[in-house]
Amino acid sequence: MRCLGKLAGFGLAAVFVLLFPCSMWTFNTQYIALSKATYTDLFTDEGFYQDLIPVVVPALVEDVVEDEELPPGEISLVQAIESVEYDEWEVIARDVVPASWVKAEVETNLDNFFSWLDGEENELVLVFHTAEVRERLAHDSARDPMEDPVFRLMNIMPSCTSSQEQQYEAYVDDPTRTTVFPYCLPADPELQGDLGNRLNDARDRVVTELPDELDIIEEMENQTRKFAESEGEEIPEDTFSQAELSQFRSSVRLWRRLLVLVFLIPASLLSMVVIVTVRSSKMFFRWMGWPLVIGSLFTLIPLMFLPFIFHDIRVESRGEVEEGFAAGGQLVGEILGNGMMRLVISEFTWPVLIECAILIAIGFGFLVLSVLLNDPDAPVGETYASTMPVYQTPSGPYTPTGTPAGTPPGTPTGYPVTPPGYPAQTGSTPSQNPTGTVSPPRTPSGTTPPHAPTVVDEPPDHTLPPTEG
Repeated sequence: MRCLGKLAGFGLAAVFVLLFPCSMWTFNTQYIALSKATYTDLFTDEGFYQDLIPVVVPALVEDVVEDEELPPGEISLVQAIESVEYDEWEVIARDVVPASWVKAEVETNLDNFFSWLDGEENELVLVFHTAEVRERLAHDSARDPMEDPVFRLMNIMPSCTSSQEQQYEAYVDDPTRTTVFPYCLPADPELQGDLGNRLNDARDRVVTELPDELDIIEEMENQTRKFAESEGEEIPEDTFSQAELSQFRSSVRLWRRLLVLVFLIPASLLSMVVIVTVRSSKMFFRWMGWPLVIGSLFTLIPLMFLPFIFHDIRVESRGEVEEGFAAGGQLVGEILGNGMMRLVISEFTWPVLIECAILIAIGFGFLVLSVLLNDPDAPVGETYASTMPVYQTPSGPYTPTGTPAGTPPGTPTGYPVTPPGYPAQTGSTPSQNPTGTVSPPRTPSGTTPPHAPTVVDEPPDHTLPPTEG
């Protein structure tokens, strides 16, 4: 039965080692992903908002104003921005999109989302207020032309090659006959003036058509439908509706309440190990220590692969994010792309490492205790000295310790030793006693002491009589 109990214990411990990492990662994933502090810490990272500034204007313009095919003779402001060097456009973008605006809009929508998720608001509202950006982007006659964002954009565009300049002239002569506009700065001053006018028209169209409040939920719904139609797919009518979002919120809030139960299965497995296997405190610490140490080590294994996994997900899904999330799709892509790796490394790694380190320390502590504690199944009296009785002699308590001093070499050990003050024994060796038995020591009066002498913890009430002579 004891062997069957150990086999059952090994099986339960193996299941615990496999399930414990799943419980740990489920808890940490949900706890981190559904915590507002996670995103607050991410967004307050130094330079995070600065990194988003260059993509705000293209993100807001691309799918709202320039989503449909452009009319003949008009050019795309987004393509003009994409034609220049990123670092050069970033300098202009910082004057058009202040970092304070990006920070305020992101944090406001973050507060709105978690207020809705916590049930404080009945309707999810995610809105970008574009008034400040439109005002900075719009043409201002009182502003120095050298400070105008469109004029600065035109001056940093790459110079046209000879073939591009010929293509530009053809586009000016008959815009309907060409499908590609050469986004470059021509050398001809007349063509430069034409380019400036076209960029001003594109800028005015953006300022006019960009709404004061950009509803992200509505844009996500519209663009998801357009994307599905282009792929020949059908999506439910209630996609991104408030009813569907409410169902999502209910499931998240239910999962939050059940999150503490993810450790019940591992705890139940350890309890079953105690029931079927543990018979002593030494076994308890041993059977608890090893599963905790091995399970915690298995939990750390995914940390080595998470950066590579999320990098692949980022590369594969970024295009889909930008397609499906419409206005702000590029912005969402940048948030996921630039922030996800830091989120994984900082927000996931340290909590998991700390929790596993604590559990490993506890497990090793249990193992140390299991080594220090005595095994109750060990046979009693393994050593001669620990089991020898204590005799009360005239000179005081006496414990035989084996062969007395002066015993000739080769004398068998393990026989009773004559206490001090008593006559030497005879017949105490096999040569003296042919029967092979050992005679007990004799007292001076010729009587035999008890065969089971009392171990003396305290002085007894009586002593043996003194020796004669």
